[in-house]
Amino acid sequence: MSLLIITVLSQTELNIANTTLIEGSAEGRYHTKTNSTLSGFNFAATGDWGCNEMTQRTVNNMRNKDPEVVLGLGDFSYQRDTGCWFKIMSLLNKTKIVIGEHDYDTNNNSRLQDYVNKFNLSDPYYSFNYRNIHFLAMSSVIPFSNESLPFKLLQDDSKQK
Repeated sequence: MSLLIITVLSQTELNIANTTLIEGSAEGRYHTKTNSTLSGFNFAATGDWGCNEMTQRTVNNMRNKDPEVVLGLGDFSYQRDTGCWFKIMSLLNKTKIVIGEHDYDTNNNSRLQDYVNKFNLSDPYYSFNYRNIHFLAMSSVIPFSNESLPFKLLQDDSKQK
């Protein structure tokens, strides 16, 4: 299991399925508005990819939607190595990932290292902004407690808004 938190930054608009959400008040209520400053923004997210015909269909479907960002939610390939998934996944240049439990094998660290190197990850948890959207990715592989680095990232990240 991986965790992905998406936050719309304050005083912004977001178009989701032709409905625009706007932060409306200090209480954080939302209401709809028809004009969107982000019309056309889209992203794709999926996990439990595998490496088979269904994986190829998923990639083709995403490619046809032409997302600006692709979020890989972990468990990319159940193969011993990453080669098959990297070959099928033609949207790597748009992809951000979070490491899933099946991407980490205590007996074979090379698969995890391939993902870390390919996506230039220094940690299996990180955050990034794309336009006015804030994404926070946290891997379930790392234990989560009040003293853990992922917990501290979550605390620090929430203070930045």
